[in-house]
Amino acid sequence: MTTATAVFTPPPIEQFFSQRGQLLISSADGSRLHVLAEVENLTSTPTYNEVDINSKSYPTTKLVSTLVMSTSLALKATVTSLNKTTLALLAGAASTENTMLQAAVSSTTVAFSDVAVGDIFDLGHAKVTVTSVTDGEVAPIEYVSGQHYRLDAPTGKLEILAIPTGAGEDVSVTFTAAAITEADGLLEIGPLSGTGIRRRLVYRELGAVAPFNMEVTYWDVQLRADGDWSMIGEDNAVGQISLSGKVFATSGHPAGQEY
Repeated sequence: MTTATAVFTPPPIEQFFSQRGQLLISSADGSRLHVLAEVENLTSTPTYNEVDINSKSYPTTKLVSTLVMSTSLALKATVTSLNKTTLALLAGAASTENTMLQAAVSSTTVAFSDVAVGDIFDLGHAKVTVTSVTDGEVAPIEYVSGQHYRLDAPTGKLEILAIPTGAGEDVSVTFTAAAITEADGLLEIGPLSGTGIRRRLVYRELGAVAPFNMEVTYWDVQLRADGDWSMIGEDNAVGQISLSGKVFATSGHPAGQEY
């Protein structure tokens, strides 16, 4: 004969958490926070480096304690959106403060030789307006926009679609370019120009089952892109970027909150 196993009181609903939230990152000067990106996954991994303490006061040596010699904390995140910060992390840039600037360019002309259909030429400036495209001869033959060439004005690149009948082998492009200022919010970054970005991160739980939301602050985190960045990939999936972070201990906080 057996008796039914007793069921003890389960944890109250207030002790469950939702695994939903946002990750905030501080500005370079630490004066404000911004949403880092749309975060698909976020994990925090503590590590304890221990030394075993054994005793030989037994017939066989036995483990009686451990001594923690060091601790560390690591973060990993998978994000599915791009902004200045995540782009800089992907490029391995030193910061996100590399603002792209450009002085306004009055009417100027550049020439390219041995032109063929399919050639794409870089005009050397962004935000351009093309005023004329010809073959550059004494009696110039005009290229017509949409018929003979296509312009990507934001990046200043021009593609040759067709060669006008009777045109010479070269092409001459006359254009202007607008000024680019900080207000345009464009970023200019160099791949592997740095080793990561160090900022404060804040995790905010949202949609908690309990009547409160958890918030965790990591005072000093070095963030880097981690793994491949699939720039062309699956049809039915949004792109994902993996980030990893090392959390550094800092002073000036209550005891036990160095990380």
